[in-house]
This record gives sequence, structure tokens and C-alpha cells, in this order.
Amino acid sequence: VSVEVNGGANESRLDFSQANLKKLELSTGASKTDVLFSSKAEFCSSKISAGAAEVNLTIPADVAASITVHGKELSSIKINQSRFPQSGDRYESADYAAAAKKLEIELNPGLGEVNVY
Repeated sequence: VSVEVNGGANESRLDFSQANLKKLELSTGASKTDVLFSSKAEFCSSKISAGAAEVNLTIPADVAASITVHGKELSSIKINQSRFPQSGDRYESADYAAAAKKLEIELNPGLGEVNVY
């Protein structure tokens, strides 16, 4: 499953926990968006662009993730670094290279707040 979401000023909850999500492209403006990722796909690629928004990303415990953040100077980024240690602009699970299930996120946070759990 591939999903593209273009949201403006809204509040949404995108629950993909039961989907075999392989690709997500999310672009949002002045909004609050909660995304629940799935552990059904072996690999999922995600591009998230946010304006003046709050974005909350929940990654299942059995999924390793590699998160690259672009342009975080004007935003608040909170990423669980005990689970996704930081190295420069990248946050990555310690077992990412060998993991059976992987999530790759490219994040452009804009002026808002992004939380990754």
C-alpha cells in the first residue's frame, strides 16, 4: 500500500497499524497529525513535510527506523534517543542494518513540533 496525504489546516489521525504500508508521503500545513506506523511491511519509506504543525509519529517496537531530519533549526524535534540514537541529522535504531522490518523516514519539520515515539 502506498499513501499520499496532502492536508491543510486540520487535525487527523492516520492509523496504518493494520496496513501493509510500503510508502507514505505526508504534506501538512497548520495542523495536528498523528501517524501510527505498521509492522506488517518488511520495508516502508516515508517522506513527511510539515508547516506550522504538530506531528506525532508512533513506530512499533518491532520495527527499526532510520530518521533523517532536514531544516530542524526553526522547529522542535523530540525523538526517543534511547531507541533511535542521534548521529548528525540522522537518528537510527542500533540494529537497523540487520533488522527484518525497517522504516525509513525523511523529515522536513518546518516551523512546528515533531515527536517520534
